[in-house]
Amino acid sequence: MTPLSQRLFYTGPVLGVVLDWAGTTVDYGCRGPAAVFVKTFKEFGVSVQTAEARRFMGLSKKDHIRAMCNLPSVKAQWLAMFNRIPTDTDIDTIYRRTEPMMVKAVSAHADMIPGILEAVDGLRARKIRIGSSTGYTRPMMDVLAPAAEKTDIRRMWWYVLRMYRPAGLTPLCATPMQSSSRSIRWRPW
Repeated sequence: MTPLSQRLFYTGPVLGVVLDWAGTTVDYGCRGPAAVFVKTFKEFGVSVQTAEARRFMGLSKKDHIRAMCNLPSVKAQWLAMFNRIPTDTDIDTIYRRTEPMMVKAVSAHADMIPGILEAVDGLRARKIRIGSSTGYTRPMMDVLAPAAEKTDIRRMWWYVLRMYRPAGLTPLCATPMQSSSRSIRWRPW
């Protein structure tokens, strides 16, 4: 006997969008993080392609490394280099090496993606709510936020804050994924 299941799909208008930082609002193509992953794995004697490094964008950085370590090509190279597949200890070691390089890379790739402000203006004109999410860690956001402030991106995040203040809420735009089980969190204004 199979259980009866019903799937409901929302078919109404778009009410809100959540914009990620890397690749959606800044750093077209996630060039900064992708280059760091390629370089870090190379330091361990493992060659990865940029496409492989981009494949898991959106995950927290440690989960991203774990997913890359599960790629057959990475496992094979690691096995040839170290006579074993990558362990959790290896993932932690790679992550510790990645973090400082990632912090430097995000500030060098803080340019807004062309057209993002126009897209945000279009969303606002349609009264569509705008939220923010990121896989960047706190140290990365501590560097990226001031760099982004030097661009017109501050205008975009001003829209986000202005929308939620009347409701007594404000998005934690820089809440890093690893510090929360949810990528978007709210707190009282």
